[in-house]
Amino acid sequence: MATKTKKVTKIKNIKSVKVAPVIEIPGVIHSHTMVIRLTFIVAACLVGLVGFWYKTKTWPVVATVNYMPITRFELDQLMYGKVGKEALDALIIQKLVDQELKTKKITVLEKDIDARLEEIKTQLGTPENFNQILELQGVTQAQLREQIDYQLKLEKLVPVSTDSAKMQADISATLSGLRSKAKIWVVK
Repeated sequence: MATKTKKVTKIKNIKSVKVAPVIEIPGVIHSHTMVIRLTFIVAACLVGLVGFWYKTKTWPVVATVNYMPITRFELDQLMYGKVGKEALDALIIQKLVDQELKTKKITVLEKDIDARLEEIKTQLGTPENFNQILELQGVTQAQLREQIDYQLKLEKLVPVSTDSAKMQADISATLSGLRSKAKIWVVK
């Protein structure tokens, strides 16, 4: 059997092509990298904004006047400047009292809160008067219940007296005793 053989010829006229290297210009970012970076920046900003809203339950801008924003930071600075020390003092006292109530395990029963709430309702007469006064004060019934709960706990912490001067002195003595035992640092 005879086999066929192919004659292989070499190509002699091959032209060489020069390939120019890609030149990278400093400061110019490839479009794919730019898109990834921009996407990351936008996502980070959105996460930050949503996190801020979640934490503060408010937006950074509280009002606008002729298209000029008033920020939450500006409002906080003004409020702190006007009533800051008194508000801070009230918060410190509240924390001290809360800790003392927890330490002494002072609690109030729901029936005691209900009884005090009924006293208030009967003093005000009709349910309409009660609701109107709550609305004028900007207080909900749930908030009023919390205030009554706190007041009843305070009455158990500091003995109630018919003499208001004696009761005020007892409250002051209790608060100064709590302050002297506490470690309080105020950041300015």
